Amino acid sequence: AAREAMAARGWDELRGNYPVLADLDARLELAHIPGQGDFLRLKAGPFDSASAAREACMALQPSGQYCQATDFTGRPLADPAPGG
Repeated sequence: AAREAMAARGWDELRGNYPVLADLDARLELAHIPGQGDFLRLKAGPFDSASAAREACMALQPSGQYCQATDFTGRPLADPAPGG
């Protein structure tokens, strides 16, 4: 649950920094990376097309954000506590 709260804060921060994400929803999916362990993958969407998703990624990449177009699967990200 602590990782989810961290993800929710991170999502708020990303939406504040990148207008391209402002109107999107977020989902979390557990990802296992061999040799590194389990991570929560944060996904933004939905997009109308794969090319729209790639365009959004291109807006994030110059600042060093990792971004990859993928399926919008996973659990909806719970909103952080009100006022938080």
